[in-house]
Amino acid sequence: MGDITASGIRTLFGWSQCPNDALNLTYERCVFGAACLGAKNDALKGKFEIKLSNKDPALADNVTACAEPYLKGGLICASCASGYSHSGLGDKCDECPSDGDNTAVAVTGSILGVIGLVGYIQLTLSSAGKLEPADGAQSIGMSFVQVVSLLLTFPIAWSGLFLSCVLRALCLCVSI
Repeated sequence: MGDITASGIRTLFGWSQCPNDALNLTYERCVFGAACLGAKNDALKGKFEIKLSNKDPALADNVTACAEPYLKGGLICASCASGYSHSGLGDKCDECPSDGDNTAVAVTGSILGVIGLVGYIQLTLSSAGKLEPADGAQSIGMSFVQVVSLLLTFPIAWSGLFLSCVLRALCLCVSI
């Protein structure tokens, strides 16, 4: 093999070269590994396999660039290209839904929200102002569901045990 110079060093798949001066050769792990194409990287083998084609991009020998859904020339390929957006709270870029799909979701959500509001008002008025012991339990259950839904939206890597306990407790509250 022999000695190599700076020009012989290639960026690995899942990594991006920092935009400082070329002599320092500093690299940073990409926020979403599959966003940064590069030389074969066995350390990421099997983590980003493409299901339909059974190809593993980590094992391909690509030129250093951002993958298709990511902004070309972006810093560590973290920004989505036009027509793509980050999925949920993750860093993966997915194709944006059509305007028709967005409108359908908005209309359906609005209708379900109005139905839920009418149902809640009906339940509240049906008791004619009388307090029952179950009202306290319902209030506590609703507060629990709200807090859990907020906690799950935080970008924190919750442990599997925590998530399974929360989901079990959530199912128990909903079934009551």
